[in-house]
Amino acid sequence: METAGSSMTILILSEPADLHAHAVMEALRARRAKVVLLDLAEFSTRVALSMEFQNGELRYQLRRRSGGSLDLNDVSAVWWRRPQQFSMPSQMSRVHRQFALSEANTAFFGLGNLFPPGGSTSPSVTRWRLTNRIN
Repeated sequence: METAGSSMTILILSEPADLHAHAVMEALRARRAKVVLLDLAEFSTRVALSMEFQNGELRYQLRRRSGGSLDLNDVSAVWWRRPQQFSMPSQMSRVHRQFALSEANTAFFGLGNLFPPGGSTSPSVTRWRLTNRIN
């Protein structure tokens, strides 16, 4: 467990109304861990993902359109609790939306490879659940 003074962060992928996730967040914060809740339904309408080279290193960052960001290189663990479907702008055509959702899946689920074994719950199981969800 990372302690105060550490730059490592625990990322929880769930929905804002997830009471269990909030209880876990409180417990982790009581242990002085940095914890961030991310609702994947906010991507791409309210959250953006950037990938860029900085000083010869690949950096990944999430940015909220309302302000604030999270450097994913500082994330030490991910809990794929109850990730929601990505949301795309309503004015996109069906074909463009399908393409954008495919790209979002590839980008986000590929990020699971950044974390060491045991540092993340299984994104492949989560991907299967999201892909096979009936809307």
